[in-house]
Amino acid sequence: MTNELKKHSAIWCYDGIIAVFPLSSEEVPVETVALSQFEKCYAVNNGKLCFVEDNEVFVVPYNGQAISCLKRAGFRKENFYVPFSNGEYPKKVLSFIEERKKEENLVETCAMYIEAHGFTQDSGDVLRNDLRQIYRRQHLQC
Repeated sequence: MTNELKKHSAIWCYDGIIAVFPLSSEEVPVETVALSQFEKCYAVNNGKLCFVEDNEVFVVPYNGQAISCLKRAGFRKENFYVPFSNGEYPKKVLSFIEERKKEENLVETCAMYIEAHGFTQDSGDVLRNDLRQIYRRQHLQC
């Protein structure tokens, strides 16, 4: 049951994953070793849901469906630290968001160019899609 949560929306919080506070750009490693004592438990904080299974820690957005899934799988609620629930983000996620913003700025600039130079809507759409593909290939390789 928890495999669906892990596959679709969970962030795997391994020990030492880097968290970034976007406003200050402060980077801190997340310590998850102590959370392994909460096997088959979950905790909630600030809209984030953390659960521990097979000595691995996962964080998902809080919602009733996720809670129901965990309860059906035999998890119980406890109080413990919930990574990424105090305004910090995993560094890789924040990097991805920043790249998406750059991509959208590029697409917006191209849209203005297309409009200013009289391209048809169809050719403009093709050009925008091509630019998105090129940008992603160059900047979002993991």
